[in-house]
Amino acid sequence: MTDVKKLYDSTAKRYDLRQNNPFTKILREREISLIKKHVKGRILDIGCGTGYHLKFLKKLGNKSSFGIDISSNMLMEAKTQNLIHASAEELPFYYNTFNSILCMFTTLNLFDYDKSIKEMRRILSDDGTVILSVASIWDKKFLPLKERLTSNIKSHRKRLRIDKYFINLKLFSKDELVDLFKKHGFELTDFSGLFILQRPLWGNFNITRDQGIKLKEEKTLSRRFAHAACMYLAVFKKV
Repeated sequence: MTDVKKLYDSTAKRYDLRQNNPFTKILREREISLIKKHVKGRILDIGCGTGYHLKFLKKLGNKSSFGIDISSNMLMEAKTQNLIHASAEELPFYYNTFNSILCMFTTLNLFDYDKSIKEMRRILSDDGTVILSVASIWDKKFLPLKERLTSNIKSHRKRLRIDKYFINLKLFSKDELVDLFKKHGFELTDFSGLFILQRPLWGNFNITRDQGIKLKEEKTLSRRFAHAACMYLAVFKKV
């Protein structure tokens, strides 16, 4: 986890610029759509980074949103209120504090997911929701769609280098993700996928002709073949 913190501390000032590409924009649009549909009450954004989702919530008029991140430099870039330097594995809040939790863009891939999900449930009110996006097993195995649909791959880990830092990602299959949350007292209420892969594509502001075609196919693929997507977007309710 030390390298993850160092990575985000060192890239904080460049983070928003490097994420300003067509692929991240599509992911953000999908995340925002889920937020509009499912968010309620007091909200915690775990891994809030530079505050993208918090700023959107503020525009919606929500005055009860908080953000945590392990990178103090990212929090300084966020320039918004109610920010706390903390980890997803040890949330500094009382039981039943929040009605909704956001956990976006591979945050859950980086932490001890069992501890993190357990902590989410602890601080959520009854019927509270977790809205998340995570990298899937297909972020590593770039198989054709037909092979993905019949594959029995259950789980993966991926090690990648960004700048001079190495980080390890836990990659989830749909079944594994659903089972993990079920084990900790959640049920799935919404699920879709994203086939435009973050590898990561920081600073890649242009798309190729082939990528442009894939962008047009995205809406059709994302629901019909969601479990074979490169990223998952899901909503879980505390039960």
